[in-house]
Amino acid sequence: MIGESLKSLDGGKNYIFINFNAWLYQGYDDARMALLQKVADKILEESKSRETCIDKAKEFIKRAPRKTSAPPTLGKITTS
Repeated sequence: MIGESLKSLDGGKNYIFINFNAWLYQGYDDARMALLQKVADKILEESKSRETCIDKAKEFIKRAPRKTSAPPTLGKITTS
């Protein structure tokens, strides 16, 4: 109920909602670990969905191999 009213106020842009049922887990430690995993998964999912084309291009450039030297030429370059 609270989540739906907050989503209607700002279109769901400022809040991230996670549904979590603690009754599905046996003990405190199990519920805590499951909750932390659910939060981490949701943050990762949201960050990927909000990634812009510029962010994706920057990440690609970081992963692209860089050459350390100039490529070899196919012969002498002469000018006339």
